[in-house]
Amino acid sequence: AAKSEERDEDYVGKYDRHDEKEKENEKEKEKGGMVVRQESTNSNGGYNNDSTTTTTTTTTTTASEKRIQLSSIRAPRPPTRNAPQGEPWGYEARELLRKTAVGKWVEARVEYCRSVPLSPEDASATRQLVFANVEVLAPEEQIQVDVTGQWPASPAPSTTAITPNRIHLAELVLKKGLAQTVRHRTDEERSALYDHLQAVEEVARSSRIGLSAKQAPPTPRINDLSQAGAAKAKLHLPFLQRSGRIMGVVDFVLSAQRVKLFVPKEGVLIAFAPSGVKTPTRAMPAQGGKPATQAEAYAEEAYAFSRELLNQRDVEVVIEDMDRGGTFLGSLKVLGGGGGGGGRGGGRQERQEQGERRDFAVELLRNGFAKIQPYVDPMALANGAEMVQAERSAKEARKRIFENWSPEQDSSWDNENGGAEEGG
Repeated sequence: AAKSEERDEDYVGKYDRHDEKEKENEKEKEKGGMVVRQESTNSNGGYNNDSTTTTTTTTTTTASEKRIQLSSIRAPRPPTRNAPQGEPWGYEARELLRKTAVGKWVEARVEYCRSVPLSPEDASATRQLVFANVEVLAPEEQIQVDVTGQWPASPAPSTTAITPNRIHLAELVLKKGLAQTVRHRTDEERSALYDHLQAVEEVARSSRIGLSAKQAPPTPRINDLSQAGAAKAKLHLPFLQRSGRIMGVVDFVLSAQRVKLFVPKEGVLIAFAPSGVKTPTRAMPAQGGKPATQAEAYAEEAYAFSRELLNQRDVEVVIEDMDRGGTFLGSLKVLGGGGGGGGRGGGRQERQEQGERRDFAVELLRNGFAKIQPYVDPMALANGAEMVQAERSAKEARKRIFENWSPEQDSSWDNENGGAEEGG
């Protein structure tokens, strides 16, 4: 699948586009508010997005997800699991979009759709690509949607400039020299802002920044400890424990409580889970001689909650211990206010002084997606008192996994194996 996705851009424009009726249907479906959530390339946890021109959104009306390509631009590919080096400037382009758009309300105007083959060998197997102009709403519009739930009035589409006070994502990456406009054929559909985007690209090229610079940036070096085994991961435990608060980026959500975390300062990827909590286990197929398991109640809902809260977000973690599977344990706080935790390895990591900090374990407990493990003394944890209060409030409200809870008897959980690796 990863190889197929890498070929997609090479075939865009070589195949028939969708008919007008289907295109209009796509445009109609994309009306309304969206929240950007960039995704990793594969279910096992790729390093980054499959393309910096890809945006995954959640609509306010249907809570569905749609993958969207930014119209008429092409960006270098960032590092992936199968291509850890990526292309020059791919990492920088991805980080620019992540810090600008992830978790923000945006408006996407779908402009055209195309079908592309999944492989050059079989042109009959295709998938649909949806291309759109995407704008991040202005700060006052973000507040309006969050507070009132009302979507701001959409301005008339412009063919010469972006909407005032909004950030047009295609223009942004072109202005930084981190993308190029697509050279369309005469009969090809293109962005309504195509002439403007070309002018922005020319300014960046004249300034010799980004892709036009004389020298490419250093190639990012990423040591994936999440795939290296427990023995190798344990060698890094003392250092990470002494580091105190560590800034990182959630690269991929593996389960409701377990994530793959990128620590830019150290250039490492680690598996991480919050200490002392357990979430419902998702269904697992039979593998490695182990039988298939059925999903526990609210397992999928818990996983969706964690993805929405954490994926591609800047976080602050404190490493306390490591389980036998090589997953680091500790506390994790999601930083508010968008970007701030990224940066190329070796750069100075600064604490984000503004914005909300949400404790991951507390959020799971408060929303009824986890319980405190019975053999853990929560008061021994840094956020133990808050965890106990959050679990108590969820029980009293009979939220989700506590829907059948009573003061006389807590809900029954299978803790036969325990450990962070059992949850989600």
